[in-house]
Amino acid sequence: MRVERQIKDTNPQNWPFNQVSAMYGNLCFAVLVYILPFFLPDVRFLTLAAVLFAFAEVLMHGVVFNIALRDFYNPGLITSLFGLLPVSICYFVQTWGQHLYQGTDFLLAIVWIILNYWLAFLSPICKRLLQMNSRYAFTEEEVFRAERYIKKCK
Repeated sequence: MRVERQIKDTNPQNWPFNQVSAMYGNLCFAVLVYILPFFLPDVRFLTLAAVLFAFAEVLMHGVVFNIALRDFYNPGLITSLFGLLPVSICYFVQTWGQHLYQGTDFLLAIVWIILNYWLAFLSPICKRLLQMNSRYAFTEEEVFRAERYIKKCK
């Protein structure tokens, strides 16, 4: 999150997110983008959104975060390269010839991803959770585990 928002401050008390907002954002996004398609597999744009976002994860963890951190590795890289990428490629290989998707499905999938990102990380719900910063700020112990990456963001 620090990389995405380009935050230079290393004091977690000053960060514009906290444990509650991080939990809400990640859980909300994961449930709506990745888990909902399991329960509604016939809603084509939902499954397409999960696969498209998996490619976005590979791009972010494989390129963007590495450039920002000036490092070859970042948390999430292995999962995106060896988990999300092969599954997404297999999905498209298996479904592409079946002509399951139309242009509107791609458009709806992208709109769904954007809507969920807004709901998870920019909505009034998230902003309200951000106001709890002092009570639910990240602890020094939690920050210490990421110290290697925090130093690279300076």
